[in-house]
Amino acid sequence: MQYVSINYQKLDENRFVLGKLLYNYKCHLNAVQSVREEKSRGIYLCILTSKKDWKEVFIHFINKTSWNKFQDNTLGFTYEDFDYYLIKELDEKEYADSASVRIILEDTRRMLMDLFSNKFIRKILKIDNTFI
Repeated sequence: MQYVSINYQKLDENRFVLGKLLYNYKCHLNAVQSVREEKSRGIYLCILTSKKDWKEVFIHFINKTSWNKFQDNTLGFTYEDFDYYLIKELDEKEYADSASVRIILEDTRRMLMDLFSNKFIRKILKIDNTFI
């Protein structure tokens, strides 16, 4: 958690607006759908940490609204339970299709798993890169 708070910018929770509550573990697709429906104008890749339990860490995609607010179209009102740390804003080419945005998700998972563990630990604990 300390690594995240030092290396990534925490998003201002006052800049969030209510999004959809789909709660379907498909945040990358929900974010793209919102842009394609012209309900959002961009996508951010973030790391989420629970405000209640620092052990809850997720890779997550949220939207940028036309008025430059953040909107979580997967977690809806429960966004209030998390701190959001910005990894990057995606370029339109990076979410041109579902495969591209999926690759970003998988590459980010792999990067974080490699950063915070090693093959030996992952094998013993039976952790793969879908854990985050």
